[in-house]
Amino acid sequence: MADAIVRVVENRATVVIPGVEALAPLVAATQSAADEATAARDGAEAAAALLNIKRMVQDHWLRAWTDQDSNLLGGWLRDGKFLAALSEESVVPFAALAAEAQARMLAGSTAEERSAFGSWLRAWTDQDRNILGGWRRNGKFLADFDPACRFPPGIGLPNGLQAASGPDICCSGDSMTAGAGGQGVTMPAELAVLTGRTVRNLGVGGETSRTIAGRLGVRPMMITVQAGVIPAAGGITVTLAADDGGVVAPLLQGSSSQINPCVVAGVTGTLSLSDGVYTFTRTEPGAAVPVRRPAPLIPPNRNRLGDILILWWGQNDGFTEANAPGIIARQKATLEAAPVIRRRYLIVGAPSGTDVSQANADALFIQAFGRRYVNIRKLLSSAASFDEAGLTPTSDDLTAIAAGSVPPSLRSDAIHFNAAGYRLTAQHINARLTELGDLEV
Repeated sequence: MADAIVRVVENRATVVIPGVEALAPLVAATQSAADEATAARDGAEAAAALLNIKRMVQDHWLRAWTDQDSNLLGGWLRDGKFLAALSEESVVPFAALAAEAQARMLAGSTAEERSAFGSWLRAWTDQDRNILGGWRRNGKFLADFDPACRFPPGIGLPNGLQAASGPDICCSGDSMTAGAGGQGVTMPAELAVLTGRTVRNLGVGGETSRTIAGRLGVRPMMITVQAGVIPAAGGITVTLAADDGGVVAPLLQGSSSQINPCVVAGVTGTLSLSDGVYTFTRTEPGAAVPVRRPAPLIPPNRNRLGDILILWWGQNDGFTEANAPGIIARQKATLEAAPVIRRRYLIVGAPSGTDVSQANADALFIQAFGRRYVNIRKLLSSAASFDEAGLTPTSDDLTAIAAGSVPPSLRSDAIHFNAAGYRLTAQHINARLTELGDLEV
């Protein structure tokens, strides 16, 4: 908005945004396709026109809308910009203006008027100062469309995309997520109470980030079938590897429901582990299916990627500077696979180590994820956490706090938390989600 031309009339502002003219060829090309679709109402001509507009939209627009005459009004471009065709009479409230424009308006605008727009980062109104739409401070774009507003053929969120992650929350990880040592208290269950959301616990003990990513179907586990064929009935011995050839080991601590039922080469069945040997058993008898090369295992939890993701991975990899890039790459692959425009997620750090031992690994995660990285070790190794838990630190706790490690009073063993530790973890996650605006409807 700093470069916008602002006109102030009777305490209201109208805005002309320079530079939009540079997008005129794009708008014109898309508009031409829309006009063609409008003119062609019947038969093959109409079908060809609708296909043309669909291609134009998919090439340039992530989401767009038009009026009843198929005039393009605005939407999201694929480069992430939002373009709206506002007239020179469009009214923008005080809170949306650049600082210099605000200064010009202060003399004639009351605090009461300005507070009405406190939750808006940028918005526009009609002449009666009714907010029509704009950007909220949580980063969302909202628009008050007329009930008659329609989307032209082929326009919308492509390929099943959601506007934003959620509303449910999916907690993915190892035994820390599962709640080992918590005596029935788990971080996901506590988070459900704090947020009022449906929270799923996809934690399985003993798993590395490779196995967890495979269990979500993002970086799939590849199955090699003994003798190269799934039999018509019963089970068959299989071996598993990550898609990069690394080691994966699901089911080490049970939790069959986290990976079953699964699909291999189009056959639905269950994966089991006994004495170190994996077996795939088809659910229903049918024709034998040749599987001559490694095939991806399709798990049941892939449809949870649209949830708000809490990824607590890495303890079993060895949370070190050397291993951090691989963990980060698998987490980023998971986030990129999420079918959403605005990704809402948190990356939770491993609980082990001290400020000194984990400094380089933490720096890599902060560089990759910024405020979406929750350094839970650091957060729990503080006097403030004891105040929040209503606990008094022991001398051993104070020694751990000084070193930047999780204090003994919040642990059940050398790694896992106790009930108080998991409750505090949920509180910190809830606080960070709130800070980032991820829990706003």
